[in-house]
Amino acid sequence: MEQLPHTPLLLDWLADEFMRNDWSIKHIQRLILNSRTFRQSSKPTPMGMDKDAGGVWLWRYTPRRLSAEPMRDSILFTSGALDLKMQGPGFLLTGCTG
Repeated sequence: MEQLPHTPLLLDWLADEFMRNDWSIKHIQRLILNSRTFRQSSKPTPMGMDKDAGGVWLWRYTPRRLSAEPMRDSILFTSGALDLKMQGPGFLLTGCTG
């Protein structure tokens, strides 16, 4: 089931901002990362919990633990050392004689 965005006006504004700034990803990233919304605490507030305890409106990010395997895979993927073939070792160990 397709879910519609909660903030279509914000998405429209971001798309317009993206186009008006020559499709600059760097501009949009800087805009988002410097926004008050992005920098706010994930600590729950009484008012926020009263209005949206389930976090449907994304007023806060619920902290989650990341297990070791996805973290390892993301590091290997980023470094280019992750072997995506099924079976066998998950990464290529270079510089090792043995």
